[in-house]
Amino acid sequence: MKPFKNPRFDLKRQHTKALELSLIAALLIIIVGLKLFPGELGRAPDVVITEFSVEVEEIPLTEQKVRPPRPMRPSIPIPTADEEVPEEETIESTDIDFDEIPPPPPPEEPEASGDDDVYRFIPFDKAPIMIGGMSALMKKIVYPEIARKAGVETRVIIGVYINKEGSPLKTQVLKHSGSNVGFEDAAISAIMKMKWEPALQRDRPVAVWMSIPVNFQLREIKEET
Repeated sequence: MKPFKNPRFDLKRQHTKALELSLIAALLIIIVGLKLFPGELGRAPDVVITEFSVEVEEIPLTEQKVRPPRPMRPSIPIPTADEEVPEEETIESTDIDFDEIPPPPPPEEPEASGDDDVYRFIPFDKAPIMIGGMSALMKKIVYPEIARKAGVETRVIIGVYINKEGSPLKTQVLKHSGSNVGFEDAAISAIMKMKWEPALQRDRPVAVWMSIPVNFQLREIKEET
């Protein structure tokens, strides 16, 4: 059995009728507006034009500094065989005979002077050699008796001036023992008894200063004696 619909509550029919009434009302409003305000609806909106002014500022030209020209290169006189050229503008030829050049003078040998009394370095090519070496020197050392009894050991350095013949001429104490028992005198006495092969400078004997370290040790003195 088909259900019964009340026309008063039919939503579909009511929706269609409301849509038709809305369209009719909109058309009436547009028509009334055209009749009442014909110029306002058809007129285009006013356009505001803004004027711009551009000012052109004159820029001064950049001043370019002109560099001074480079100086001319000095002229160099050159030798020529042309007789018309003045003599001051030519270079005279020079003949050098290298065979006639004298040889250089020989090196000056150090001479004995008052400066030899003070220890100073004298250049040499070959150092002097003590004949017999340190073992021969230790045999000539007499150990100070006071130091031997007290068992004192030390080390001294003696400077000795050796002449061209290899003989010691002068001595100077370069390092003391710090005690006054005779270590320096014993070392100097033994060094003055030694002979040397002289120092050489350019294959020639020269007089030089040498420093000799002497160790005073009771064990070595006993072995040497």
